[in-house]
Amino acid sequence: MAREEARVTARQLEAGRRVRRYHVKRAGKVWIRLFPDVPVTAKPLEVRMGKGKGSVDHWVAKVRPGKRRFELAGVPDTRGRHALRCCGKKFPIKTTLVERALPVSLEKGRGVSLPSIERKGGKGEKE
Repeated sequence: MAREEARVTARQLEAGRRVRRYHVKRAGKVWIRLFPDVPVTAKPLEVRMGKGKGSVDHWVAKVRPGKRRFELAGVPDTRGRHALRCCGKKFPIKTTLVERALPVSLEKGRGVSLPSIERKGGKGEKE
């Protein structure tokens, strides 16, 4: 998860994807939550001012604090952490690893709320 606001280029995203693939060895499932959809234009060097806007130089994705970049599933915990840590080094922003909490299981088609789980089976209580 990003802790800063920045612009991440398509090259940086591709470098992160390759590092992640190298460490995970194509196991599990991966979601890339960013897409470089903002064009950045630039004029050639030594060109006089005016004459319109320059051509598209590269593409970037705007990243805000709290935005997740990559998600992994079906990978051992230590391998996934290592892959995401190495992947985060390819970006110009500070990052944090975040684990998704496991969903509460469903019993017989009914949802089980957390307070009902806490009440059942407590120390000194009868069920």
